[in-house]
Amino acid sequence: MVGGSSNVAQIAGESGYELWRTWFHVWPLLFLGSSISWLTAVAATVWPPYPPRGWLSTATRLVAVLVGAVTCFVLTAYIPDA
Repeated sequence: MVGGSSNVAQIAGESGYELWRTWFHVWPLLFLGSSISWLTAVAATVWPPYPPRGWLSTATRLVAVLVGAVTCFVLTAYIPDA
């Protein structure tokens, strides 16, 4: 719950309807963007665009893959529901 609202329209109530409506409209863009970001991070980890200069470069790519996966999971868990 963010701002006293919910991802379910009936639970959001009168005061949270605008937040739910905003979440409903923005969710597809966020989900598509995070999925593309995650796939890009995976591709950059598997096929680096330049030779890695050390362990920090590889670690940064692995963290980007992890963050992208967690973001996709959270967006999937809190899909707008009517």
